[in-house]
Amino acid sequence: MLRRRSGPGPIILTIVSLIIPPIIAFFTYLNEKNPKIYYSTLSLNIVPMEFIDGKIYEILLDKNIPSSIFTLTLINQGNSLANEVPISAEVPGDITIMTSTPSKEEQPIWVEIAKFQHESRKADVILRKMGTTEPFEINIRYLRTSDSVEEEEVKIFFDGIPAKKVLDANTVPPWSYKTVIPRFLPWVGISVIALIIAALGWLVRKLTIQRGSI
Repeated sequence: MLRRRSGPGPIILTIVSLIIPPIIAFFTYLNEKNPKIYYSTLSLNIVPMEFIDGKIYEILLDKNIPSSIFTLTLINQGNSLANEVPISAEVPGDITIMTSTPSKEEQPIWVEIAKFQHESRKADVILRKMGTTEPFEINIRYLRTSDSVEEEEVKIFFDGIPAKKVLDANTVPPWSYKTVIPRFLPWVGISVIALIIAALGWLVRKLTIQRGSI
């Protein structure tokens, strides 16, 4: 009785099916334009809260003197510019001064400051065509209310995607192949394990057939 010999065809098909998809996905990701906005915040009280009573608060408010500083730093560390970056920040007090670095008057070539305004406790900023690797800083000076225990609230999106908060935006590394490859390592590991299992299965089957033909 003739036995059907199993050639290397199945293992080759398995190798192709496991290796080709990750390779296609990897190069597709490299060719995509992906902005990535990171941000960090820093709060500082110039005048300790215990020193602010009703009378002192009125004096500071009358003289437009801030008691706290809130700094927001954001940076695009993707591989393309972000078309639109809306920023909303709310502080627990009355905003006295709001500035940015760079400022709108400087007309930076890597970002367009389309909107930069504040009303009472809320600041609204819209950045457009934000380039990569350059930090944008917003400095909000405000007079914290005497009975306030609230924290500052920030919402940042880029092209409809929420920005990621980090400890220090200035330390986020720029986009590079080194930052992309680790994303695909789990997939590669799974593929290698699957290949080993498939190869062992093919080898066991081959040895079984050879023993049966003796």
